[in-house]
Amino acid sequence: MTEPNFTEILLADLRSGAAGYPAELRDIEIALVGRELRRAHALMASLKESGKWRPSSEAEAALEDFWWEYGQ
Repeated sequence: MTEPNFTEILLADLRSGAAGYPAELRDIEIALVGRELRRAHALMASLKESGKWRPSSEAEAALEDFWWEYGQ
């Protein structure tokens, strides 16, 4: 079995707390589907900075990987 990629890790973590930020999660998912990857990263970073989303350590590492791959 293959390891999940960092986008899957991020989405799983985000979805686990989606009740607290349903509109933001929808915007992130739309950005990902539309391949607006810098926007998706900006939305995730903003959600994290607001304190609404507290990513797990695995999701924190995935967010950094996502930044290096797509956010710059």
